[in-house]
Amino acid sequence: GFVNSPGVYALHPFSDPFTALFYAGGIDTTGSLRNIEIYREGIKVHSVDLYSIINGGSLNKQVRLLDQDIIFVPSRKSKVIINGAVQIPGYFELIKSETANDLINYSGGLTSKASNLITLKRVNSPYKRKSDDLAIDFFLIPIDSLNNFKLQNGDSLGIALISDYFPTITINGWVKRPGQYPYIKDIDILELIEIGGGLNDKSWFLPSQKRVITLKKYHNSSVLTFDYDKIINGSQNIILNPFDEVQILKNKSNNFNNYVSIKGEINSEGIYSIANRTLKDIINDAGGFTSNAFIDGIEVYRDTLRVGVNSLSMVPLNGDSVFVPLRSGSVTILGSVNNPGLISFEKGLSINDFIDLAGGYTIYANKRDVFIIYPNGISKKKTRLNSPKVLEGSTIMVSASQLVTQQTDYLVVSQQIASIISSLATVALIISSQQ
Repeated sequence: GFVNSPGVYALHPFSDPFTALFYAGGIDTTGSLRNIEIYREGIKVHSVDLYSIINGGSLNKQVRLLDQDIIFVPSRKSKVIINGAVQIPGYFELIKSETANDLINYSGGLTSKASNLITLKRVNSPYKRKSDDLAIDFFLIPIDSLNNFKLQNGDSLGIALISDYFPTITINGWVKRPGQYPYIKDIDILELIEIGGGLNDKSWFLPSQKRVITLKKYHNSSVLTFDYDKIINGSQNIILNPFDEVQILKNKSNNFNNYVSIKGEINSEGIYSIANRTLKDIINDAGGFTSNAFIDGIEVYRDTLRVGVNSLSMVPLNGDSVFVPLRSGSVTILGSVNNPGLISFEKGLSINDFIDLAGGYTIYANKRDVFIIYPNGISKKKTRLNSPKVLEGSTIMVSASQLVTQQTDYLVVSQQIASIISSLATVALIISSQQ
C-alpha cells in the first residue's frame, strides 16, 4: 500500500503493526493514518487508527503480528486544512463521523489568542455542483456549534486571532512616569495620577505649590480644568473614559531638576540645581570664590556659545556651564597693530595707550573700527567721543581697512621701473644706429 518502502520483512515474534511500518519507512504523504488494515489468511482481522495513538496515547487493543500477516495502508480518503489560532495548524484526515470540533482537538486545540470567529472555506464538488452554484462557498461557524458541523474532503477551517487593539488613556506633564497606559474600566483621575508616579512625593513637589490638572475629553475634544487639592480630598471624583488625556500643568517655580555645572576658581566644583536662583546664589552654594578667582571674568557657556554676563544676578538655564578663571594680569591686543599679543595690565591706561604699547597702528588699520571685549563676554566699540575703560583680562581688537588688500613691495616696484627704463634705452639705441 501507501508506504515508502513496501515489501516483505522479517520481524521478531513479538512485533506489532508499528514495527512493520517502521521497517517499511513509514506511511507516505498520500497514505491513510485512520484505517491501517491487517489481513491474516486472506481475512481482515484488525484495523488500526493512528490518530487514536497520536492524540490519545494508547491502543484500544494490543495487535500482535503473526507469520505471513499482511499490512495494507490504503490511500487517504479525505484531507482537510486548519490554520490560524490553533496549536498545530496543518493538514488532517477525518472520517465520516467526525466534526469540526474533532479537527480542532487533533490540531492541539485553540490558542489563548483565538477568537470565536471561525470560517469555513468549502470547494464544491463538480459532480454535485449545479450550474448556478459557486465553485467555492464560505461559512461562518459559531464556536458552540462545532460539534454539529461535519466537514468534508477539501474543507479549510480558519480560526481568527483576537485583535490586539485595546483602549488607552494618557497622562502627561509634570509627573514622574508620563505616557500612555491601558484603559481600566471606571478608572478616575487620581488613580491614573498614582499610576503616573503620584503627586505626594515631597522630593518632587513643594508643599506650597498649586497643582492644576487639565482633562481633554476624547469624545468631544473639550478641555476641563481641576484643582488637584479638591480631587485628593474627595470633593471631586472624575471618572475617565477611553482615550482621555490628563495633563499635570507644571508650576513655573518647578525647575529644581534643572542643573548647571561650575568649574574653575570655586571652592566646590560640581553640578548644582538652578531652582530659579541667580548665578550668585548658585556660586554661594558651591562655597564661593577662591582667593585667586577673577570674578569680572566669569564665563558662561550655552550650547557652545558664550553668554555675556552683565552681573551675577542673571538666572542661568538648564545645561549651562560656568567657568571662573584665574586673574590673567594682562590685556590682549589683536588685529592691525604692529606687535599683537599680550601686554601686562596697568590700571588707568586707555585703549590708545595699550595700542601704543603694541607698536601702534599698522598702515592698514581701520582706526574707526576699534572695540574691546571684556572678560565677561560683553563688547564695546571705541568712538571719537568715547573710549571704553580697559579692564584686566580684556581683548582689544583693531580691524583692518577694507580698501587695503595687499601690501606694496617697493623693491619689486623699483626693479620693474629699472627694467622698463633699460628696455626703452635699448630701443632708442637701435633706432639711432639705423639712422
